Order: sequence, then C-alpha cells, then structure tokens
Amino acid sequence: MEYFLSDNYLHYDAYLQICQTGWERCEPCHAFGPAVRDHFLIHYVISGKGHYHVGDKCFEIGSGQGFLICPDEITYYEADEAEPWHYVWVGFKGTRAVHCLQQIGLGEEQLIFTAEQHSSVVACLNQLHEASKKEKGSAFAMLGQLYVFFGLIAETSKLPEHKSIQDRYVQRACQIIEMDYNRELSVSKIAAQLGLDRSYFSNLFKGRMGVPPQRYILNLRMDKACELLERNDELSIGDVARSVGYTEPLTFSRMFKEVKGQSPSDYKMSCDIKQQK
Repeated sequence: MEYFLSDNYLHYDAYLQICQTGWERCEPCHAFGPAVRDHFLIHYVISGKGHYHVGDKCFEIGSGQGFLICPDEITYYEADEAEPWHYVWVGFKGTRAVHCLQQIGLGEEQLIFTAEQHSSVVACLNQLHEASKKEKGSAFAMLGQLYVFFGLIAETSKLPEHKSIQDRYVQRACQIIEMDYNRELSVSKIAAQLGLDRSYFSNLFKGRMGVPPQRYILNLRMDKACELLERNDELSIGDVARSVGYTEPLTFSRMFKEVKGQSPSDYKMSCDIKQQK
C-alpha cells in the first residue's frame, strides 16, 4: 500500500482540494470500516473484486468499476476472499466538489460507475498519485490529473445521461454565484435570473447541493478570501473584503470568523507562520 495524505491546504485551490490519494493490493477479506469521512473519496478497482456497503445497500464491485464515498456517510468495504481487489483512490473536498460530481453523474443517488477506457483511467490515477511525490508543483499536477479523471468518467462511464430541469437550474445558479460572488448578490436576484420563485429556488438548491444558497455564497466568498489572504501581503482586510463582495470590513470580519473560526488577521498571521517553516 502507498498513499499521500495532505496536511496543508494552503497551496490547494479552495474550489477543489485533494485530501489524499493512494493505492493498495489488498489481502483476502481485507476490510475498512465502518467509518465516516469528512470528504469525498473515490476508489477505482484495477483488478479483483470486493463489496461496498453504505446504509442498507451492498454493491459488488469488480475490475473497471469504481465507488464513491460521500462525507458523513457510514461505509464499509471488504476485499473478496478468492479474488481480493487491487484499487487506487483519491479523496477531495471543496466548494465545487458536489458540482463536479454532478457533472459526471455521481452523487448520493449514484455511487457506482463503470469505465470503458479502463487503462486510461488507471494511468490517470497512477499519474495523480505520482504527482503527489513532486517537490515542486505537485498541487497543480494533482489537481490537473483529477480533472482529467473526471473527464474520463464523464466521457466513458456508463452513467445516466439525462439531466432534469431542476439540475440545470442548480447548475446555472452555481455558475452565476461563481461569476458574481464579488458583487452585490442575493438569493432573490439569482432566483429572478432563473425565473423561479425565491422560496422554491432555495429549497431546490439546498436539496441538490446540501446547503442553502445563502450558505453556499458565504462559503465561496470566505474560501476566496482565504486565497487572497494567503497569497497577497499587500492587501488590507478592507481590500480583501471588497474583493469578495463586502462593502463593510467589519461585516466581512464577523462573517469570516463565523465560517473559519478566527479573524482574517489571525488567519493571515497563521498563514505567514506556516510559510516561514
């Protein structure tokens, strides 16, 4: 077994952060769990087979197939006794994680996928893992391979292609938020652009994304603020606040502390200390 575990997210894109990656050639009946994750995790089976348990569901997974583990779900998986699986995995989180999974047809309602271009998927995931060993540029290389992996699943996996009108509304809402998070933005304005009732839109968005649209906007703004605080020493707190859609620095600081657990100044100081080590 070999794996990479990230303990420093400062150099990762807040939209999509890679938490871990690795591979293992399992012994017969080797198992993991029951356990809960705080991030998404995809396992892809290179050879052999095993069983994946989530809730009251049990899936038999074999070569050329993969399975998704969602955050806060109790899961258990076990290698077959006669043909134990050899798999690779990648774990990730971030404000775009759910959106990316939706684009490739995966989520709580679709946990299993089958890839037709087996060798390409294996090669991509192996390159992703190897990129974790780079001394420089590993974060960019890993994230690039993760997007390639998503593209391969979207192109070659056997997933339902139908996307409901509700899914398209939510997808468009996410695009609006990502384009306009640094401007005056409200749930009412987004709903109006989509031609939807505000209450209906809020319920639809929360049902698809797991959080209300107000919280999604807030989380995105605070993640972008973290990026600015980490990368630019010349920006004041007021500059950062205005850059992510707040006209009042005090309001921004209050919301930042609510989401991140510390003030923007303290966060900036902790970043500087870590970068000096």
